[in-house]
Amino acid sequence: MNDKYVASRTDVPLRGPAVRRGASVGANAAVLASVEVGEGEVVGAGAVVTRDVPSGITAVGNPARPPVRERRVPSTGGAG
Repeated sequence: MNDKYVASRTDVPLRGPAVRRGASVGANAAVLASVEVGEGEVVGAGAVVTRDVPSGITAVGNPARPPVRERRVPSTGGAG
């Protein structure tokens, strides 16, 4: 059953998100409570951050994750 009033329970400590120095959060991004946005991290616009993401990483999407890199086919060195 849901609580009738917001924060009516006093036995559960409430903690908001922590945004560390140098972090950048894009427009309309949602950072859930108790989540840490690491130092130098970039959160893309519209991302939903549900877990801590390490420092220096870019997180995008729903749920927010590092972007998938393109797979590159190694060149054979020959023409054709």
